[in-house]
Amino acid sequence: MPLTPRLSKPVFLAALLATAWACAPSAEEATPVRRLSLVDLVDAAVVTPPTGRLDLHDAANDRFLVSGWHRSRKTLWSGGEPAVLDFFAGPTGPRRITLGCRLTGEGGESAALAVELNGREIGEVEAARKAVAVDVPGDALRPGWNRLALLLRPPAAAQRTVAWAYVDFGVEAGTGVPPLQAGGGGESVVLAAGHQADFYLDLVPGARLESDGARFLGADCGALTALWQPLGGETRELFSLSGQEPVAAVITDAGGSGALGLRLTAREAGGCEGVALRRPRIAARQADPPPGTGTAPPPARRARNVVLFLVDTLRADHTGTYGYPKPTTPELDRFAADATVFLDSQAQSSWTRAAVASVFTGLLPQEHRANDDDEGLAEEAVTLAEMLTAAGFETAGFSANGNAAQGPDFDQGFATWTHAAQSRSGPLVEQAIAWLRSRDAQRPFFLWVHTIDPHAPYAPPADLREAFAPPGTDPELGSLRTFERLQHKELALTPEITAQLVGLYDAEIRNNDRSFGRFLAELRALGLADDTIVVFLSDHGEEFGEHGGWSHGKTLYAEMLETPLVIRFPDVGRGRRVDFTAQHVDLVPTVLDYFGLEAPPRLAGRSLVRLLEGTAPPAADRAFAYLDLRGRTLSSVIAGPWKYVAREPGRISVVASPQLYRRDLDDAERDDLLADEPGTARALATLLASEERQWAQALEPSVVDTKDKQLQKELRALGYVN
Repeated sequence: MPLTPRLSKPVFLAALLATAWACAPSAEEATPVRRLSLVDLVDAAVVTPPTGRLDLHDAANDRFLVSGWHRSRKTLWSGGEPAVLDFFAGPTGPRRITLGCRLTGEGGESAALAVELNGREIGEVEAARKAVAVDVPGDALRPGWNRLALLLRPPAAAQRTVAWAYVDFGVEAGTGVPPLQAGGGGESVVLAAGHQADFYLDLVPGARLESDGARFLGADCGALTALWQPLGGETRELFSLSGQEPVAAVITDAGGSGALGLRLTAREAGGCEGVALRRPRIAARQADPPPGTGTAPPPARRARNVVLFLVDTLRADHTGTYGYPKPTTPELDRFAADATVFLDSQAQSSWTRAAVASVFTGLLPQEHRANDDDEGLAEEAVTLAEMLTAAGFETAGFSANGNAAQGPDFDQGFATWTHAAQSRSGPLVEQAIAWLRSRDAQRPFFLWVHTIDPHAPYAPPADLREAFAPPGTDPELGSLRTFERLQHKELALTPEITAQLVGLYDAEIRNNDRSFGRFLAELRALGLADDTIVVFLSDHGEEFGEHGGWSHGKTLYAEMLETPLVIRFPDVGRGRRVDFTAQHVDLVPTVLDYFGLEAPPRLAGRSLVRLLEGTAPPAADRAFAYLDLRGRTLSSVIAGPWKYVAREPGRISVVASPQLYRRDLDDAERDDLLADEPGTARALATLLASEERQWAQALEPSVVDTKDKQLQKELRALGYVN
């Protein structure tokens, strides 16, 4: 049966064009027009009210902060560089901004603080021991988003700091109209005065916004403005509507791969309460589907079995398949030459439990909720092993990592489950081979192999240590004691130490690669190579100082999430290297689709088989990641070349402002473009927030007994428990 994967709430219009829209042929166009009502997207919209008083003690407001801010314990402060924040304004205000700040450090009782609004200096105030205010010229403010910069003048900037309590924009409480709702019997979108509603959309070429006009609620409402914010581009006004006349405007001529943000802004004035936009809709010509696209059943398949072979803590850029110059993975490289290599493969999290749970379930971490030390896989979660068992497959799993074993309930659906705590890859692979030899040869099988050699501690065989680590490397450097010393600042991560750690890590990768080669050789010897899908992947990467840290489970940068994904289908995509973004949640729908099996409706991913065959329309490049571990809460989204990282307030004392990267120009993710591309950042924030609306339906994780002595012993050996 064909798959019915979940469509994310940020509506993927290119996909919907062929499915969910009502068809309406146009007399003026040779091809039919599809239309999608914005009323149906109200629940996915992100609504922004005018910014009022920002309590800067509350880290939840860090999302307004752009640059120049620092947090120590509960104090937010700024120093010699401009402290920059963004705020949202209605058309009538604010007229005065009050700064709740206190001058700190040695020097005089006060210091000059310059205030800039949208790049223009609007005043200079004396920062001292109490709040100060600055008047806002009417022509300096613009409806919508504005940028405020605060800077100590010399000489105070060299030795003084400012502690911040609040910034008050003097916005009064809004009207009684809800910020955004469907009205008019489901025919209108109703927006409160002064608010902005953002819809994240992917559009085909020539898509346009249409409406039958607007009805304003109250007097002196001004106009309703529609804005278009393409990723990486400038905000463009589509139209400004002040009456009941119908309106239509082309949103984008190009369409294609980029993600675009649609914003509706109601301008308040006098007694205006809001506006009702009648029958707002996106219209576009129906594109011709790729040859073979449709609902036809999948063709007969050669493969009857599937193997998922996971190497823990393996960065893609440390394999020859992905361009690493050292010979760490000759076995993988030979395998990849006859398989499909996904050049941009993204993990769903940066530590094992959350990432592997996404591999097993096809759900994002925010949905399966197996994210922290005491959270395991929910009993209600349906794993790939359970799905394939129901289809008649024999199932077996072999894991060397306790974070993805029976303790956190990862053995669901496996008829055979072996947890070999901290086993080297060689013995673990031999156990998997023994199972292959003894299984029921009449049944198809699903085999899971989770090896762990590249995970700390790094203790490779002596011959590989000598081959990969710099001369003189202490074999004990790869022990957990090294990471404890780094944690307690007893050891600095110098270039020399980093090179030695990387050498030990590379040696572990090579050792694991030997075991992978041994496994592949046995598949061939047993006559299984030509009827078995083999998926090679990793759960997450490892940091070696790229962003000032080490190990994993702390950030969502590229070195944590960019992992190898190589799939050998006996009859699809052999010898190909594809550059569209793939992610862990794609694996469950891919396997089910290949075998023609029904998929659960809430899966977050897409089938890669149909994309490789060309029997599915191209999908927008998209990947989500999430980390909620020991006080660190981060989420990220990739859309095309852009990556947006949001940090939520937690127990970690940092400013939780978001970050924005252009991956095609900055693959190391070092150049934060948040200050330079505010529109793109807000569009991606809209996409991320729209996706979050679905997380309210998340599963309830099982409870992991973190005091279990055996589990504690194993996790301590892996560095997870001090």
